Amino acid sequence: MKKILPTLEMIEPSFGSSFTLTKYVENENSKANFWHYHPEIELVYVNGGAGKRQVGSHISYYTSGSVILIGSNLHKRRHFN
Repeated sequence: MKKILPTLEMIEPSFGSSFTLTKYVENENSKANFWHYHPEIELVYVNGGAGKRQVGSHISYYTSGSVILIGSNLHKRRHFN
């Protein structure tokens, strides 16, 4: 079995901004289901839909209205249903 290694995701906030807003839309983001990490802390709010997420070795499910705070440099992956 081929092991897929996480990719460093480069996050570039606007000049003078302390955060970046990224919108993932089901079936529109080809990169939405990739194993990645970054040094920034990630706050995730699910505005609609449901699916499975993996953070490190923990797998859980999310639904509309879910909120999760993910620490820096953790490997994560999103799966849309």
